[in-house]
Amino acid sequence: MSHLLITSETTNEEIQLNFNDDVKNELKSRSQFCKHVTVMGKARTGKSFLLNAIADQNSKFAVGNGSVVTKGVHISNETFQLSGESSIRMIDVEGMGEESDNYDYSLALPILAASDLILFNFKGQPRSNDVIKELNLLVHIFKRVLENKSNKTAVDEQKSKYLFPPIILVLRDWTYAESYTPEKYLNDIFNSKDPSVREIRQCAKAIDVCFLPPPADHKTISRHAELPLKSLDSDFTTALERLKQQMVVYLREPTSTLLGSGLSTTNVFLSTVKHVCDQMNGNGIIIPDVMDAIGRNELNLAVTTSIDYIEKRYPMQLPMAKADLERLLNTKQVAVLDSFREMTKHLTSSRQKRMRDEEYVKFSERIVKDEREKIRQNDELIEEELAREAERLHQQFRVGMERFRWSDNEREVKREVDRQRDLFVEGLVNVARKKNFLGASVHDKIDEKTARTLLPIGNHLKQFDLRAASEIKECQFRIERQNAAKREAELKKAREEAEEYRRKAEKAEEERKKLEREEQQARREREMQAERTSGRIPCRLPMWKPRPPRVITFNGW
Repeated sequence: MSHLLITSETTNEEIQLNFNDDVKNELKSRSQFCKHVTVMGKARTGKSFLLNAIADQNSKFAVGNGSVVTKGVHISNETFQLSGESSIRMIDVEGMGEESDNYDYSLALPILAASDLILFNFKGQPRSNDVIKELNLLVHIFKRVLENKSNKTAVDEQKSKYLFPPIILVLRDWTYAESYTPEKYLNDIFNSKDPSVREIRQCAKAIDVCFLPPPADHKTISRHAELPLKSLDSDFTTALERLKQQMVVYLREPTSTLLGSGLSTTNVFLSTVKHVCDQMNGNGIIIPDVMDAIGRNELNLAVTTSIDYIEKRYPMQLPMAKADLERLLNTKQVAVLDSFREMTKHLTSSRQKRMRDEEYVKFSERIVKDEREKIRQNDELIEEELAREAERLHQQFRVGMERFRWSDNEREVKREVDRQRDLFVEGLVNVARKKNFLGASVHDKIDEKTARTLLPIGNHLKQFDLRAASEIKECQFRIERQNAAKREAELKKAREEAEEYRRKAEKAEEERKKLEREEQQARREREMQAERTSGRIPCRLPMWKPRPPRVITFNGW
């Protein structure tokens, strides 16, 4: 027979653990040194039947055929021995999955913390990821309890003690080929890329696996509400003996855990369980927070793994054609989100689904942001390549325009600038085609409009147009300077001709005045000669020098 040791009540999403003191008082009178073995697992997977088979007693724990019988935590009334070893007391924990994860792990935690051996019962062939998930959740739950304890030294003690006793993964109804051994299954778990595996191995002293085939054929099982032990198949009996031998190996040597100290009495065991129940009730239920933390860890792992997988599957080497890059990024976005959904589909609780949906939205936004960053980086790399080629083409343009530096033919200069511009665009397109910036679909010669659409050459063409306009403007300035020089030369020649005409006019005027004065002098001399001849002037008079006549000039004459 068994006693109901722990029950639980849920109030406003908080779970209160109720420890049955009557059971403790009853078992206290028969307290003896013994080992405590706990079995846990999903509901309706035959945990109670497994305990009865190990103890070789049908009625030790109640068994139901496909229905849930065990509610709460039950502890066996009597002990039994395996292979002459110490006494063993079995504990049966209510199956998980019928209530919330908060309820399941809150109920199991006090027992797991004080047990000497844990049998984790799985039905069928569970994946290694499912096993890792369950073990990882136990580790995080118990660590959260340690962090909430008032005695912080317990956390330091955990560094030198194991968090959990040995764990045996019991895989029921195993039908795989014999070549797939428990050792190989355990290696698949330990070789998983999940980072939580290392922490699980550090927290448990040992983890082992045992395969149990179906206990009987389906017809035999359906005929009995409780399958008699005498009806068990020989294969199941043989596998069960191997499980017992494994239990003896792990129970033979005391395991010092954080709350258990190896061989102890039932009274000490129950006191430890009651202490953990009180501790959890005093600190409030912390299981949802732990499950959220584990869910976040799994989501983060799914994000990292998905990105790494897609990066290896779709390698990207920048720079590349913009159209090809966008097409590749869209393909990677779909693939990485599909991979994320596939890796997180096992998160089925309402809280985990909500976290998964929120993380999916954040992940999608992150992917879009990363795509924009990739496109920006690609554009920058393309721009750098085109900038180097543009600088070479600008130098070529300057060299080509050297022979027109003194040209005064504006039309000829414009024709050369247009030719150089076509060469400039062609050079950028050629280097883009050579570097595969245009994509595999662009083979023919493209015009400037198409080149502007496919390549970021607008700024380079704008710079070229500014230099070309400068060349044309310089030519125009040259022509204007030449025209101004011609006009200045003509004006200077006109001034020189006017000055020469003025000098000639002045010289002619001086000659005319000189002739006029000579003519007047000659006329006066003739008049005086005539007067002397007529006698008007006596010849005896002394000679006198006549005053020169006063000449009055008007207007320069």
